[in-house]
Amino acid sequence: MIQFVRLVVSSAVLASFLLTGPATLAQSGEAELALETGDAINVLVTFRIGKLDGEKRVPVKSYDLVVTSGSSGSSLLSGARVPFPSAGSDEDGRSFVYQNVGFSTTVRALVLDKKRIRLVAEIEDSRVSGGEGDQPPTVETRQLSVNATLTDGVPLELTRVEGITDQSGFVEVEAKILQ
Repeated sequence: MIQFVRLVVSSAVLASFLLTGPATLAQSGEAELALETGDAINVLVTFRIGKLDGEKRVPVKSYDLVVTSGSSGSSLLSGARVPFPSAGSDEDGRSFVYQNVGFSTTVRALVLDKKRIRLVAEIEDSRVSGGEGDQPPTVETRQLSVNATLTDGVPLELTRVEGITDQSGFVEVEAKILQ
């Protein structure tokens, strides 16, 4: 029985270290960097969305967002809430559903050391596409979930779409530690 209790306790200690150890190590590196600067560590995250013209990359949109390392994160919505006709009706016999159209993201960043940043982000880029004939308009959307380690100041292409019916394009992210 005592061996069983020791096994359970040692398993719990090991599980606790495996769950919190890497975060504690990352936070200690962050704390050292924060001590050097004397402030919280802010990270400038830049998203670039572009189209592909053959093999040539043509940037179309760029979004900057500042995130404090280790915080709950930051969010950005750039676009509009667009009304779309829907089934049902209001007092005037009309009914609309509103949908966000444009670029939105939620980002968390953790500075691992002076050159590496852990980035977790949810990204959505959408646009309205007019319906053909008597068809209603639709919203074309690309969604990405990102969980990556970036090198300070080095862009990373997250995705590339080269489609026949889909508009060809790319999404790139870059993170820079602000001093």
